Amino acid sequence: MPVINRLVCKGAQFKITSLVKSEGMINAMPTLFTADPHPQASASGQRKVFGGLLVRRERWSLSWRGRLVVLCVVVALAAAVVLGIHPFLAVTNPVHSDYLVVEGWIHYQRFEQAAQEFRNGHYKKLLTSGVQRDTATKPGSKDNYADYAAEQLKDFGMTDDQVRPVPCWVTHKDRTYNTALAVKKWFETKGIKINSIDVVSEGPHARRSQLLYQKAFGSGVHVGIISLQDPTYDPDHWWRSSEGVREVIGETVAYLYAKFCFPFLKESSRAETAELVK
Repeated sequence: MPVINRLVCKGAQFKITSLVKSEGMINAMPTLFTADPHPQASASGQRKVFGGLLVRRERWSLSWRGRLVVLCVVVALAAAVVLGIHPFLAVTNPVHSDYLVVEGWIHYQRFEQAAQEFRNGHYKKLLTSGVQRDTATKPGSKDNYADYAAEQLKDFGMTDDQVRPVPCWVTHKDRTYNTALAVKKWFETKGIKINSIDVVSEGPHARRSQLLYQKAFGSGVHVGIISLQDPTYDPDHWWRSSEGVREVIGETVAYLYAKFCFPFLKESSRAETAELVK
């Protein structure tokens, strides 16, 4: 029985076909050997094997040059954030109002500078704001940051006619916002209509203070801000000290919360705050 072996090449696929002649009839017995490692592509461009359990797709990836470019961009952005975040948070942008508000929790070494800001800015009145200090036991004990700041300012030449403490006795939640509400209530109680105020804060807390005072007073009052330097670290190299890192990172998170996630107080909360303001 003669056998004719024929090699057929079609594309990258090779077939060996054995043709067997017997009794005038030709029986074809194909044997398939596949050299192509890529299975047939589906209509979607995906290549599947083992009944679709494995799928092969083409994808783009970065070359070493691309990875180097991405690395340089990431390093540049990180450097820009490190160098620019402190000036952004510790902003100074006064509006030269008739009233200056000093946050009473600032470092005691900065009260002299706050008094000098009052004189240089030709303000009519200086208000000190603050919540109850940790050593206070009950409202009325005079152990409040507002009263404390007023006493400190008098040591630097400020008089009782120039300084007015505005204490707030909310201690656990949204303290900056509630002290701003206390200052707003003081103006309302005195019947004083204002269209602008300047607030003195310290270091990277300044940006958040300006934001929360603006939220408290509303769009009808323009809130300016003056940032006094924090004496516990170098603001130009804040990342070199634990105090600077803690302040900048903490204030960045707090500012983002105040900017995007701050829950506005309900009317009941405002009424409760009003009772705690003297």
